[in-house]
Amino acid sequence: LMNLAVDAKENGKRLVGKSCPGRCSTLINYVGLDKELMPYISEQNTSLKLGKYLPGKHIPIVSDDILLNDKPDYIIIFAWHYGKEIIQYLKKMGLKSKFILPLPNVKIIWNMKKISIITPCFNESENILHCYKEVKKLFEKKLSKYKYEHIFSDNCSDDNSQEILKNIAKKDKNIKIIINSRNFGIFRSTFNAIGRASGDAVVPKMDVDMQDPPELIVKFIQNWEKGYDVVSGRRSNRKENFFMKMLRKLFYRIIYIVSEFHVPKDVGEYQLLDRKVIKSLLQFDDHNPYIRGLIAKCGYETKIIDYTQNKRIKGKSK
Repeated sequence: LMNLAVDAKENGKRLVGKSCPGRCSTLINYVGLDKELMPYISEQNTSLKLGKYLPGKHIPIVSDDILLNDKPDYIIIFAWHYGKEIIQYLKKMGLKSKFILPLPNVKIIWNMKKISIITPCFNESENILHCYKEVKKLFEKKLSKYKYEHIFSDNCSDDNSQEILKNIAKKDKNIKIIINSRNFGIFRSTFNAIGRASGDAVVPKMDVDMQDPPELIVKFIQNWEKGYDVVSGRRSNRKENFFMKMLRKLFYRIIYIVSEFHVPKDVGEYQLLDRKVIKSLLQFDDHNPYIRGLIAKCGYETKIIDYTQNKRIKGKSK
């Protein structure tokens, strides 16, 4: 809708609205249309809304008679349930405008579930933009039925990471940033971000270096929708040298042996957690939270998905 309105204005075309039920206000306010792009919305002469303004954007509501004098190029029919009848009515008036029904072509955004993704970073100026674009592309294409927020938690970087993050956040409302006053360490800064996530489900940690593939989130959500409260990624294979592979395997097996509860082997923080798991997780008062261990300690039903961890795209692990 916004692209259509902007394109119409830039090309000297006139775009107006027709009929304004309550959902019309919600849609217009969400999209960001205003009277500069859509000068009015028309109603039948018997409507009690005539002479008033659309809540939020102050777009005037006028009589249908104005359409005959104005002869707009485009008319958006917001009462889409009666779209066909309204179009017939307008054609009988003699209008030659192009009629547009915004739904079902426009998603009903107020009923969409929200996914939060947390990405901690420290001196990652080489990787931030690529990470942001990959997650954005994922939700625009494969996960378009969901809203999302991507929270970057910066651990007091001393390169230009913060500048990059601020510029992205200015342009994209789905991006939230946390700038820590000092380097609190990856687990504490990530746990702090978990407490500020607002999604129905949360990915507590997706590394900015793209070693954990964003496309795995699709499988996370599919299994979450099936009823699993925790969906965990297990690194069944890593694209790294033999020595590092063995060192990591040893670490995970030591944790497995000494832990008083079951911590799945080769599972990190790249998981998806239902909102009720997040609420349980935030009950822990731990100054040095071992997040994957705390998730396991919560005891919720878990689905594990194997994947291959990629090589870091740019830079070195901090």
